[in-house]
Amino acid sequence: MSEKILVLLEHNQGQLKRSSRELIAFSSKAGVASVCLAFGEGAESLAGQVGDSGGSQLLCYASKDFNLYSPELFALAVEK
Repeated sequence: MSEKILVLLEHNQGQLKRSSRELIAFSSKAGVASVCLAFGEGAESLAGQVGDSGGSQLLCYASKDFNLYSPELFALAVEK
């Protein structure tokens, strides 16, 4: 898998949302590696679910600063 896709994960209380699981599974079936990006406290706990769905990498910003959506803050994190 040389191609990659960035999947911005949505989760609630440690559970991946269905749409996120579906995107990861679709990219895996298409032969494209999914680099998953999760924000907020507990983001690192999603690793098992990401792997079970076919994800190849999980990047986390596990800070309470990301618990509430802030477009500017999220954009700065994605740039890094």
